[in-house]
Amino acid sequence: MKDDDKAQPRPAPESDPPASSPRRWRRLVHSLFIGIDLASAIAMLALIAGTVVSLLRSPLSMAMTTPLIVIGEIGIVLLGYAMIWAALRKPAVSDVFGAAGALAFFSLVGCALTVAETSKIIRETGTVPEVVGRLAVAWICLVTAMLTHLALRAVGSSPRLRSKDSLDDSDGDPSQARSSRSERVKHMGAGVIGAAAVVALAATTPTGINHCLEPLLRTTVAASSGHARFPTVAQLQAGAQQQSPPSEPAWETPLGTTTVKQLLAGSRGAIAVTDHGVYGVDPSTGRSTWCFATAALPPSSDTKSSAALRGVDIYAGHEAFTSPDGAWLAYAVSITPTETNGHDSSETVTRVIVLNTGTGRVSVDSQVVGAVPTVQLTDSNAIINRRVYNVADGEELTPLESETNVVPGPGGHERILTRTSDYSESLTSNSVSVEGISPEDQHQTHIMQKAQTINGQPISSGGWIVTSDNNGEEAVQNIDTGRTMSFGNQSKKVILMQVSSQAIAVWLADVSENGELADADPHRLYPLTLSVFDQRTGEVTAVDQSSIHQVLFNHQESDQNVTGRIGIGIVDPPTFSVTGDRSEDFGEKLAVPTGEGEGNVTLKNGVKAPWKKVYTPLLEDRVRNTVLCPEGRVVSAEQQSDTGQVFLKGWRFSV
Repeated sequence: MKDDDKAQPRPAPESDPPASSPRRWRRLVHSLFIGIDLASAIAMLALIAGTVVSLLRSPLSMAMTTPLIVIGEIGIVLLGYAMIWAALRKPAVSDVFGAAGALAFFSLVGCALTVAETSKIIRETGTVPEVVGRLAVAWICLVTAMLTHLALRAVGSSPRLRSKDSLDDSDGDPSQARSSRSERVKHMGAGVIGAAAVVALAATTPTGINHCLEPLLRTTVAASSGHARFPTVAQLQAGAQQQSPPSEPAWETPLGTTTVKQLLAGSRGAIAVTDHGVYGVDPSTGRSTWCFATAALPPSSDTKSSAALRGVDIYAGHEAFTSPDGAWLAYAVSITPTETNGHDSSETVTRVIVLNTGTGRVSVDSQVVGAVPTVQLTDSNAIINRRVYNVADGEELTPLESETNVVPGPGGHERILTRTSDYSESLTSNSVSVEGISPEDQHQTHIMQKAQTINGQPISSGGWIVTSDNNGEEAVQNIDTGRTMSFGNQSKKVILMQVSSQAIAVWLADVSENGELADADPHRLYPLTLSVFDQRTGEVTAVDQSSIHQVLFNHQESDQNVTGRIGIGIVDPPTFSVTGDRSEDFGEKLAVPTGEGEGNVTLKNGVKAPWKKVYTPLLEDRVRNTVLCPEGRVVSAEQQSDTGQVFLKGWRFSV
């Protein structure tokens, strides 16, 4: 019976569910709001701190004035709210609506100012200031924190009151105490859920806002498996001799009036650098695989309305270059905002992007204020004004020492190419001493003396640098190992070295005494020979004399310019042209054999010799924009003179 008597009161709490259930739900909602309130306030402070950091770190954000205005608005609103809070013991619902109206007014003012300035900067620079997303979310967190706090005070809810009510409900009854503890756990869970939701939104929304405002079309592709095989110089020459090159391209892609500034070779295909950005091009189809640009390729319907990007010359008069292995691309554009008078601001801002040439994935995205930055790429690192980045994950490593003088452009496969400590910009010279240093311990290799320069720029390509050997003859030296390959000797003198990103063409005059050209009239002539240095294999391949004649005289126009150069094993146009020390001595004294064709060289005995004179300016004629891709595919860009339309063309050569 005693047990039955004790059991009788137990159904009492369940006898009135309508009275307890709404109150429990109200408390859960109150707990949820309290979590949102506290998390919003903390997130607001964190985002404001992040905004200040962005202003100090991002030159483009620093050029904006609205972030300071919005931060000032936040300070004014917080001060006004503190004064209202002190004056009102228990705000009414009307006070909540009044505060919402005031916040809406300040939101409209701040939004109008921010949108106007941000739109102008995005339109001019093609870049979203990093601070925009953080400012927007900080303001949203401020509004959320203030309104939820006012609403909670207006209905008389606070953690203290809820805790007191819970204790009152549990007095005198152990089962009620257990139920109260369970309710408190639920309330804490509701608060944690609200706080977690705010934290998640505050952490991800700024990036999402900036991404929505991003004017650039940024597409990537998955990394391909396997190894892309580039043909060697010897394979290209052998393939051209065994099978005639195709007379027509395999495909054509119209680009409209888009300007193709550069064609570069990536790890999987061609890279087109245009006035709208950079694109990865599939050499087998001509389709765009990835892009970092303001419009799609081929041009979409909005290409004409898309803003052109203002490239910044960072290497050999170009805005882009690749790493020695072709896996990474450095691309620089100006993001200097213009002032109200239409001129750029006094301090220039340059955006340097390093991306993977196979996938289009951006690894490094840096902004530099002041002079044009010095940018160098190795196979694994990007160097921007002595700041070193690991291109695999974009992580910034230990910077180089302050006295390190980095050479812009491609460095070694592993080592960073730098000028020696005795270098001075005030001393003009055609050569300079350079050295390769390790990015980890900054240990240097042996000094490479007399590195050839053009306008003070040492000439590097594919992990090699153009130098002079101990005999003063032109040579190339490996930046990582120091291995040297010489070209000139006692019987052959270097006339011209054409340095491209994939090979180095070395034109030489044969000065040996033998040969019928020694009896040329009115003065002696010298046979012109050509050797091609392949940076990938480190080997020098001599070019057949008949191929030299074809590339110089038979393939100067139209598509034959592309097919003819395959015979000499080099496709892409030179980035640098380095003249030999004695090149002026041979200006009008060079000749190549014509084979079965008629020559224009007369010997002293009056006989016409099967040779044709060559003048050095002919060697310096730049070929059309072409680039060699894996599996013997070639991509070229051509602008039609009559219509101004630009076409990409693809070729397939047997290798």
